Amino acid sequence: MLQHDNARPHVTRICTQFLEAENIPVLAWPAYSPDMSPIEYVWDALDRRIRQRVPGPANIQQLFFFLFFFFTDWFSDPPRSPPIQ
Repeated sequence: MLQHDNARPHVTRICTQFLEAENIPVLAWPAYSPDMSPIEYVWDALDRRIRQRVPGPANIQQLFFFLFFFFTDWFSDPPRSPPIQ
């Protein structure tokens, strides 16, 4: 299943035809609704975790390992509900 933000490049005929041809279901989603997007909570958590790290990743390899361990931890114990803002 795919969820996108209905931006013009994502809803072009060629993209829509590709998704249909590959049998990829698209989650119906209102345009311009980032607050409703579940992925925004993941990006926020990732951003906060990277900014807490001192010193930050110095190169791509360190960033890769950090992301690997972040998502390994995230999927082993995911948050139960989105944060209240």
